[in-house]
This record gives sequence, structure tokens and C-alpha cells, in this order.
Amino acid sequence: MTSLNGFVKRTGKTLLDPSTNAPLRFLSFNTPTLHLHDDPQFVVPTEYEQDDLLASIVEMGGRVVRLYSLGVQTPQEDSTAAKHIIKSGSGVALNERVLRGLDSALSVANRRGVRVIIPLIDRWEWWGGVESFVRLVNPTLPPSAFYTDNGIRNQFKSIVQQLVNRVNTVTNITYKDDPTILAWETGNELEVEGKRIPADWTVDIASHIKNLDQNHLVMDGSWKHGWDEQVLRSPNVDIFSNHYYRDVRLSTGEWIGIGALAAVIGVAVIIGAMAACMPRRVGWIKVQEESKQFTKSRYRNRRVITVILALLIILGSAGGLTALILNRISNPQYGAWSASDAETVSSYDKVFITGEYGLASASSLRGVMDNVIQNKPGFAGALLWSLRGHSKDGGFYIHKEMHGYWSYHYPGFPTAPGFGEDESTVVPMVASYAAELAKQTSFTIPPKAIPSPPTLLNTTTPELKWRGVSGSSSYDVERSVGSELWDVVATVVDAKKPGETLFVDQNVQVGRTYMYRVRARNSVGVSNPSNVVNIGL
Repeated sequence: MTSLNGFVKRTGKTLLDPSTNAPLRFLSFNTPTLHLHDDPQFVVPTEYEQDDLLASIVEMGGRVVRLYSLGVQTPQEDSTAAKHIIKSGSGVALNERVLRGLDSALSVANRRGVRVIIPLIDRWEWWGGVESFVRLVNPTLPPSAFYTDNGIRNQFKSIVQQLVNRVNTVTNITYKDDPTILAWETGNELEVEGKRIPADWTVDIASHIKNLDQNHLVMDGSWKHGWDEQVLRSPNVDIFSNHYYRDVRLSTGEWIGIGALAAVIGVAVIIGAMAACMPRRVGWIKVQEESKQFTKSRYRNRRVITVILALLIILGSAGGLTALILNRISNPQYGAWSASDAETVSSYDKVFITGEYGLASASSLRGVMDNVIQNKPGFAGALLWSLRGHSKDGGFYIHKEMHGYWSYHYPGFPTAPGFGEDESTVVPMVASYAAELAKQTSFTIPPKAIPSPPTLLNTTTPELKWRGVSGSSSYDVERSVGSELWDVVATVVDAKKPGETLFVDQNVQVGRTYMYRVRARNSVGVSNPSNVVNIGL
């Protein structure tokens, strides 16, 4: 019995959720490692790790997640690589070992009631993308051949067909019949040579997907360069998205301000230069003839004052100009950008979502969320970049981003190595917005419950690690010394890198045996105890 029944459908510019019989609107996260870890190495996640990550999404009211794209074997790798698409004979094929991670991810997502967007290939080479795909098929061709060469395109269509017709090894459900999948996305951030990808490629691939699978929606995977009308009008493309990261895009008012400051600087430079080099051409520097000595002194003073004032005006205006640009860089107008894109898409009676956004101030992120809450036409949802969950070895998976940002972790931890200074603000903010959105869309977020018990990992020393529990803010470490009495020896958080020690008991004696167990805490209460680990010193 599945948790999700029925496929999400599109009616014009609205997504419809069959589980609520209401429009599907969502605020959630990208979960790039749900089907494959990339940091510190490429490895298929365990079911515990997948369930932990999705449990966090459910508790925040996320409803939808977006994976990272299928990984492609790079030229530096062989076919044993932990990538989804690998070399096979003269072409390419899906990697069964790695695809089982996607099988498990879809199974867990279904059980948790979370819909999944699956991008098919990446523009970038971090996981292996378009360039690696071309090289696997024909290494003599340039990366742009992915969009123009019929042989390359047919190989990609073959991969799509294999994926859509794949039978999940966990659920025994064919992917094209699995309601867990919300949409197939044609790729991640697709562009070619810094420009828009050919419209005929998107239209052709979307048509190919729809011919294979009439149940699921198709989402355009291009970005940054807008959309051709041919793609916007295609009946086979249901959803459009864009990704928003730091960029110096200025509003009309800001351009006017910059122009005014630049004009002031220009005038001040001219006046200052004239005062320094051609002072007699500056009217107020001239003085009437009085005593020769007095006239010369007054003339010199006015000249110096003019130059100083010009310099102060230049410095002040330059400072204002710099402050304006730096403020816009760190506080980009994601709200205005995404609203503009949604307006374009909705004018063609299609759905828009913000597929990725982040690495900016909370106010910039809030602008996107406000668009969803305000139910802007066609604006169905937004997915923040990115959420990572617990490691099976204890602690959390982390990922360093640009501009000093890090991946997020639920429920949001104070600043620590691998945990950004904005995490404790942004994560609760997303949950708060999602709760408001749930009220608007007749969706019930499950009430927060007492955590389930953590799992204490085996050890022979009093250096403890455990598998954490989603949503837990801290853990009580309990110790017993040969009796039924347990003492709390520490309360700690597990905001640590994967496999790092979470607690060291330094108050122990050689020759004694100690028993340890751990309880998880959240805002509702304290869990039952974990398993017990005995340590003899």
C-alpha cells in the first residue's frame, strides 16, 4: 500500500494534488544526496540516510523535493564508477548498482508522502554531465553536439526510455507508473556555450518523454537565458523553472541612483581638476583685487577648499556607489526576478517554480517565498538549495557552497564547522512559510512527535557516536556503572561532520566497565533510550 495515490496533474497554470483535491503549492528544499552522495565521495546512501532526510522534509511541511541530476561516468572514470549513466559497448546504459539507490529513494519518498522531481542530466561536470555524455558516445565531438547531433540525441533518448520503463527493485512499480514522481526535468541548468539551448532539442525530448509516459509532467531544465516561444507553447512542457544565485542585476531605481552618483562624481572630478590645474576658470575661486598679499592668500585658500570638497564628494559618492552594488550582490532581488519569470510563464498558461535559489541573505530568500505565499499567478513552488541529512556513521553530511555558505540541516543548528551562520535563521523560516502555505492549500502537516530512539554505534572506548534522529535538537548521554541507575552525563548536539566523535566521557577509570545509552530531544519531549553499549577499560 503506497502513501501517495494518483498523479499530480496540470490544469493550465495550476498543479493539482490528487491527495487533497486542491492546488499543489510548496516550499521545500533540494535534496541532492537523496539518491547519491557526492561529498566526501560518490556513494549510494543507505535507506536510513534517505528516510532521515525525507523525515526532515515531512516535518517541515515540504511536500516536494528535487534530486540532483543523474550522474555520468567521466573520462577519468571507468564503468565501475558510482554514476547512473556509464559506458556500455558503443553506447551508454544505466548503472544497475547505482540506480538501486534511486529505487530506494523513490520507495522511501512514497512511504513518507513526498513527491520527487528528477532532472535527467547536468550541464556541469561535478557529477559528470553533458560533456561527459558526449565523450562516452563519440569523444571526437564537442559538448554542443549533445543538442545538435542525432546520434548523441538518440543515445540520450535511449537512457530516458530505460529510466521511464525501469521497474523499481524495491516497490516493483514501473517508474512511469509511480505517483511519487512529480515531474521529469529535462536537465539541470542546461545551456550551450553560455547561451540558450536549441528549442527543437527541448521540444523533441519533451515529446519523447510524453510518448513513453503519459502519467507524469515534464519540466524544462534550461536556465538563465529565458525561453523560446516554441518551448513555451509546446503542449508537452508543463513546468518551467529558473535558478537564482548572486548576480548584479539592478532595478530601474538603482540604475537611476548609480547614474546620479556617477554624474556627481564626474562633475566633482571636473571641478577638482580645474581647481587644481586651471583655478582661474572656476568662478568662485576668483577674488577681487584688494591688497596683493591678501588676494593671493584668499585665492590659494579657495583653491585648496575647492579641491578638498571635490575629493570629499568623489569619495562619498564612490562609497555610496560601492555600498549600493555590494548590498545588491549580498541581497539580490530573488523575489522580483522570480516574479518576473513566473509572469512570463503564466502568460502562456504554464506552471512556474523556482527550482533552486540560495547563497544570499534571508531577506532575498524571503522574497521568493513571499511570491508563493501570495499565490502569484502560475507560481507553484520554490525549492531552496540545499538540505542534507544524518550520516549512518554519526553526525551530518555537509557541503561547502560559494560565498561562505553551507548546506542546511534540520532543525537548524548554531554556527559550527560545516554549519553556516544563517542556518538557525533560514531553516525555521522555511518551516514557518511552509506551515502558512499548508493552511492555504488544505494540506495537513503531521504534528511534531517525540523523537524515535537514536542508534548508539559500537565502540571500545568512551568516545561515542550515534545515528541521529531527524528533528532532534540535542541528545542526553546516559551512563550506568554496573547498576540499573542511569545518570545523564552530558547533553550535546550532533552538528558534526560525518563520523566525528559526538561525545567523549573523560570521567572514567581504568579497570571499570561502563554502560552508555542516548536519548534524543526535541521541542515535544525526550525519546526512549537507544541501545546500550558496554565499554570495559
